[in-house]
Amino acid sequence: DLFTEQDRLAINTTMAAGSRTQFDAMLIEQPRPSGGKRWVTLIGFVLLAIVIGLILVAIIGGLGLIGLVVLVVASVFLARMIARWWHIRSLRNASRLKVIGGYAQSRGWQTVDQIALPATTPLLRNGDRRKTGWGVQGTLGEQVHFCAGEYIFETRETLSDGNGNTTESWKQHPYTVAVIDATLEGIGSMRIHKGKTDGIWSKLTGMVTSLQPVPLESQEFNSSFQLLVSDDADPIAVRERFTPVIQVAFIDRGLGASQFEAENGVLVAAREGAPHTDNFGALMDVLADAVWMRAVFTNEPAGRLP
Repeated sequence: DLFTEQDRLAINTTMAAGSRTQFDAMLIEQPRPSGGKRWVTLIGFVLLAIVIGLILVAIIGGLGLIGLVVLVVASVFLARMIARWWHIRSLRNASRLKVIGGYAQSRGWQTVDQIALPATTPLLRNGDRRKTGWGVQGTLGEQVHFCAGEYIFETRETLSDGNGNTTESWKQHPYTVAVIDATLEGIGSMRIHKGKTDGIWSKLTGMVTSLQPVPLESQEFNSSFQLLVSDDADPIAVRERFTPVIQVAFIDRGLGASQFEAENGVLVAAREGAPHTDNFGALMDVLADAVWMRAVFTNEPAGRLP
């Protein structure tokens, strides 16, 4: 079955209750910001106040000196407020990660600062450079390895100011991904995302890549999703897996919120946007999509998450 809105709400409610309790305990242990946070914010704001104050002195003289003093005093109070806010935010994030870690550990998984991607697919090869962030990883069932978490690819962009001067910058493309072992016998590689299987872009993709579009029985499915498989894939094997029931699930139950691709022995489910510790249900949602899609292609029972 698919991960539902009720599942997401239930897991986020449970996580929120646990993280609140954990946060209260951590706040008792660490009621004040660390010395590093206090000094970093204090020095930063005081230096900024001094710079602005010196500019005022240069412009308006004696009155600027008064403004300098006022700015320095105000910066001290503001630095204390910002340090406190930073401290509270850090504790909240740490408490959520601790609760997520307990959830993962209870299932034999582990939380990591950077997920380890076991193989590549087109999305995982995209961009000029790539990196991963926090997530969970482990095994499901009979030694089926998975990881789920943050993945970012970056593209280099050249910006012009209109006067012939250009600067280069990096644009980030964050995703929430779930990567799971999956061998697609008779199919090889595949991609599924929102689009049109019988559209012009599918035909063009089939002409310039080693993938071909596969129209199915449901015209509504063909008009909503783009299904591409290897040129040498067995069309019968594809249709055996994408039965009318599966097509209905895509259309009626919203699985198209994720995009999918499989290659090199892994299946990837991905959604745009980075995962957040205060919405762990969304990360589990993507993992559930990957598990469900793997079951479609391997004819193995999908089970449920969590």
